[in-house]
Amino acid sequence: MSRECTALARTVRAAVLLAILMAALALGPRGAQAQTGGGSAEPDRAALIALYHATDGPNWIDSTNWLSDAPLGEWYGVTTDQDGRVTDLTLPTNGLAGRLPIALGTLTELTVLGLERNRLSGEIPRELGSLGHLDRLDLWDNQLTGEIPRELGSLSELTLLSLGENRLTGAIPRELGKLSKLVVLSVNYGQLTGEIPRELGNLSELRQLNLGSNQLTGEIPGELGNLSELTSLGLGYNNLTGAIPHELGNLRDLEWLDLRANRLTGEIPPDLGQLANLKGLLLGGNELTGCIPRDLRTARDDDLDSLGLGRCETAPEPPDPGTAGLLPQPPESARAFLHPALLALLLAACAGARRAVRATRPPP
Repeated sequence: MSRECTALARTVRAAVLLAILMAALALGPRGAQAQTGGGSAEPDRAALIALYHATDGPNWIDSTNWLSDAPLGEWYGVTTDQDGRVTDLTLPTNGLAGRLPIALGTLTELTVLGLERNRLSGEIPRELGSLGHLDRLDLWDNQLTGEIPRELGSLSELTLLSLGENRLTGAIPRELGKLSKLVVLSVNYGQLTGEIPRELGNLSELRQLNLGSNQLTGEIPGELGNLSELTSLGLGYNNLTGAIPHELGNLRDLEWLDLRANRLTGEIPPDLGQLANLKGLLLGGNELTGCIPRDLRTARDDDLDSLGLGRCETAPEPPDPGTAGLLPQPPESARAFLHPALLALLLAACAGARRAVRATRPPP
């Protein structure tokens, strides 16, 4: 081959390599991976396959395209981003049965994991704490056991954590108090023990807190009064003791307060009378004493009447020093039934009698 041909061949190869390099740079790392077929989505595919095999995939209600060569975004219940990474995995009421595989912790772009109302068993994998983009974790109504992994406290983007209707045991991890974006925390109908962590009072965005129907003990933390966005607080059917903290009166947006079936003692704090938006208040099944605060009203006052506690009466106004013990005013109960004209005459007569008494009273 002549020198001219050799030089031309080298020039062509260099041009081709330069074109490939420029195309790769234009696509970026993820685009290049997608084009070459290697793809960062391969670990996601492996994680989904592991879930299928671990949870009796052949007997799922719907498993369209699972284990096929179709793009992951076409698998039933799976949503992917433009790079083919799994962002949403929702398979509610789909017949999943078995243990959650630890491979789910490799779905690092996942924002929603919704596996509620299935027959999942075993423990919640602590590897889920690696899902840094997770916004919603819903495992409600399964047969999960063991403790709530403290690693879930690392899910800084989480807005919903629903683990109720399972068989979870142990204490509520204090680390959950780090979930600063959490809006809903529901871990009811389980077998949780220990005290309610005071750290939950740090969840400034929380609107629903439901820890009812467990075996929680200790006092209700006053720090829960810091949850200014809270609309629903459910702590009923536990073994909570002590007094109802007056700090709950700070929850001005609260609509539902369920403290029934505990061992609470003392009086109902008058501060609860400031809860103008309260629609439901359940306090029965405790050992409360005293009376119901006069300003406390709900849409269902029969809930309060069932306590067997009377309404607190207002303190009587001090009598007129000049007529104390002589001529009392008509009682409030009488005023309610008197015609305004008759009431005016009666009050005028009382006033005239008082003047007469003052006129005939000997000087001191």
